[in-house]
Amino acid sequence: MVASKFLNADFLRRVFDTGVEVAKPAVQMQPLWTDQIAPWLNEVAPARERVWVYGAGKASAAMASCLEVACQHTERLGGFVVTRRGYSAPTSRVAVVEAAHPVPDEDGQRAAKRLMHELANVPAGDAVIALVSGGGSSLLSVPVGPVPFVDLQHLNRALLACGAPIDEINIVRKHVTRTLGGQLAALCTVPVFQVLVSDVPGDNPSHIASGPFSPDDSSFQDAIDVLQRWGLQPPHSIQRYLERGKRGEVPETPGSRSGVFSRVRTTMIASNAMSLDAVGKMLEGAGYHVLTLGDSLEGEARDVARVVAAMALQVANEKGGWPKPPVAIVSGGECTVTLTDAEMRQAKGGRNSEFCWRFRCIWQRPT
Repeated sequence: MVASKFLNADFLRRVFDTGVEVAKPAVQMQPLWTDQIAPWLNEVAPARERVWVYGAGKASAAMASCLEVACQHTERLGGFVVTRRGYSAPTSRVAVVEAAHPVPDEDGQRAAKRLMHELANVPAGDAVIALVSGGGSSLLSVPVGPVPFVDLQHLNRALLACGAPIDEINIVRKHVTRTLGGQLAALCTVPVFQVLVSDVPGDNPSHIASGPFSPDDSSFQDAIDVLQRWGLQPPHSIQRYLERGKRGEVPETPGSRSGVFSRVRTTMIASNAMSLDAVGKMLEGAGYHVLTLGDSLEGEARDVARVVAAMALQVANEKGGWPKPPVAIVSGGECTVTLTDAEMRQAKGGRNSEFCWRFRCIWQRPT
């Protein structure tokens, strides 16, 4: 697809590292602390005794570690974050708890219940820094009262296997848990500074980890519609609860008009778009014509791979009016992979692996 002098493992690794580097919390946390968080703390909690750090997601431990370095010892920090097993990072003042992802487990539920209790009891005069990243939805899974935890696990497996886009999956999750869709913000009565690392198309804070500290304008009816659209029959406990919500017997999650978010300030330190921009500039500097497809690609991984492979073949064969090689096609988003129950139990890899395999099959197909 590109001139051979450009195509080597070292160069491809540099491209990958460029996108990852700009998304590392270590790059953004120090200026964020100096320019935004520290002045905010002095404004909203001038007499604070402690700054409480809570969060969840695959990047939350790394964010907590970088936050400790950024603030040095100018603040007394407390609290903890929940991350995926194997994603811990060294911290000295903010504790790290590990739990399962993408299907929640009992460790995650216990941690989330503890987080709910501590958030609701932060002393007046103190403040909270919330560190939220992708993966937080499963790590904060506390089911609503009438729903057994095993039913919530079953629902998560079904949602992950059905092929639904992440924003629709999260609509359902928000309405059957006690933590997501702005509900943690509603529990906390002190000011919150939310720091986000986005892994979702479009970077909507409500979709990142199902928005535990962000407004949710979806409804119980929307959640029911998602299940029907993807042909899912949830456990009876969940179906009954959603129907109660539809009838108005259960309050909706707090939306953008809710006053609870007047206490929450949100900023994003890493996103797909930021990484794509850095990669594009690096490739242009290396002599490539860069075709950027945007950061919001969605759909079945195999279908998206077919489209991108077709584009790449056109470029390589210098057809269709595309720029002449060397060309780099750059894109981001979140594809899906639809699996049967049996495939879900045996599956390895993920949507990116599926994309690469399908792309390779088409690229190597005889013409």
